[in-house]
Amino acid sequence: MENIVLILVCLICGCTFLGIGLYAKKSNRPVSFWSGTVVKSEDITDVKAYNKECANMWIYYSLIYFLGSLLSIYGKSNIAGWLVGIGGSFGIGILIKCYINIEKKYKIR
Repeated sequence: MENIVLILVCLICGCTFLGIGLYAKKSNRPVSFWSGTVVKSEDITDVKAYNKECANMWIYYSLIYFLGSLLSIYGKSNIAGWLVGIGGSFGIGILIKCYINIEKKYKIR
């Protein structure tokens, strides 16, 4: 039973982050990272490249959860739990750092 719960949670999280990444990749307007903020097109040098990098950031983050679900499917729930717990936690910090670098690269000052 615990495997099924972990598989479902990992798949839901992975699909959510993958969906954010795919939305960012297809968007014509700059996507925002921080809740409640709006990034204006005139503030970004290359919207398409900016969105592509933001999309890749989210897609790579989703891989942690998909890998966790695969490990859990193959009976490695303990490893999957540790991966998702540690990878997800440190991953948030890495997401923030990556976005700050993306923003520095593309934002007009």
